[in-house]
Amino acid sequence: MIAQNSRHYELAFESWLYGSELPFVPLSQVRQAIMHGQKLKSFDYIVHPDHGDALLVEIKGRKLKTADFIAHRPGENWVTHPDVDSMLKWQQIFGPGHSAVFVFVYWLFDYETQVPNTNPELFEHMERHYWFNMIYVNDYQSVMKTRSTRWHTVDLPAAKFRLLVKELGAYI
Repeated sequence: MIAQNSRHYELAFESWLYGSELPFVPLSQVRQAIMHGQKLKSFDYIVHPDHGDALLVEIKGRKLKTADFIAHRPGENWVTHPDVDSMLKWQQIFGPGHSAVFVFVYWLFDYETQVPNTNPELFEHMERHYWFNMIYVNDYQSVMKTRSTRWHTVDLPAAKFRLLVKELGAYI
């Protein structure tokens, strides 16, 4: 039950992709792949936007308060160091014309109590409201800071994240 519940971020993203009529390939939920003798964490989707590189997408689901969304305060943006390393390796394997990205899918968990759904940046799926943002993994890596050595997590300072992140709908 927990795995299905945490997958609502991916399901919302996939529903958005279907509605956008963009070609995409969902990848299986394999935890690791072995390429050239190295273990790599798999990613979630290959998306082909109307312009630019094909996107190798890793979904990062996070909760966000509606008040933070309204104030344009980004939510948490942490990932694991193996996430960064694996995505950059996949980008290298796929080669030119492919860019690794993290898509932060923010679930506005208290949205219904705040305001009616009139914001075009939000996507509603199964009575939940989501905000999709992407950042190139190369950009993320260039300014990431260690968050926890114990958990091997990294993140970006909020100001740098705001500068580098793109709202997915505006990009694609």
